[in-house]
This record gives sequence, structure tokens and C-alpha cells, in this order.
Amino acid sequence: VRRIVNENYIRAKQIVAEHLEKLKALAEALLEYETLDGPDIDLLLGGKPLGRPPVPRTRPESHDKYVKKETQDAKPGFLPGRLPEPEKA
Repeated sequence: VRRIVNENYIRAKQIVAEHLEKLKALAEALLEYETLDGPDIDLLLGGKPLGRPPVPRTRPESHDKYVKKETQDAKPGFLPGRLPEPEKA
């Protein structure tokens, strides 16, 4: 079981690395538009802009404090956007 998990962990990291620019484009679009449907994703992955305006950005004043606290409380060695290594036995 451990071998299967480790092999597929490595495979998953490779897939993410191979498609990192597409994943970043999707993440940025989700932050900008909040929702994406199938045709939106097709446009983005094809390198084309969406034909609609972005959602106006509004966030409560407490948001920045919350994000800062979440970052400070993160586990040591864990960086956002980085997968932790599987545990060794």
C-alpha cells in the first residue's frame, strides 16, 4: 500500500508541475470572476480572455487580518501551493 501511495504521490506532483501554468490561469480567473463554467475553462486553457467583466472586488476589513493569521498559524514546512512530502515509515 505504501508503495502505491508514494508512486501516485510522485505521479500527482509531476502532473501538477506539467500543468502549473494552466492551474495558475484557472486560479487567477476564479479569483477574478468567482465562478467558471465549461466554456470559460475552454477559453482560458486555449489562452483566450473571457468575454465578460470580472466580479467587483469587495471584501470585509477583517479579511486581511484573517489571511495574516491563517498564514502565521500554518504548519511549519508547509507553504501555500506546495504539497507536503508523504510520511516515511
